[in-house]
Amino acid sequence: MNPELSKVVDVCTRLLAPLVEADGGALFVVAASEDEIHLHVTGTYAGCPGVPFAADHVFLPVLRRVLPNATLIVTSGWKPPEGSVHATGKTSSL
Repeated sequence: MNPELSKVVDVCTRLLAPLVEADGGALFVVAASEDEIHLHVTGTYAGCPGVPFAADHVFLPVLRRVLPNATLIVTSGWKPPEGSVHATGKTSSL
């Protein structure tokens, strides 16, 4: 796991995933680099019109603390992308 991905997974596991899970969703880290963070949300967040709001006003401010120059991409759907890391630290093989 690259250092950026490790930082993002840690922050997502400790801070963001509990918020998403409290709303009936699950958070996955698809990729992370100095330039880009890609998250994927499932469960009640799949197709939810509130995802852009959560991305801009909840996820991004927290993630800017660890990767200040990265662009955030948030996708949603019922299945996480293969190889993504669940915010609990487990890798998805779906």
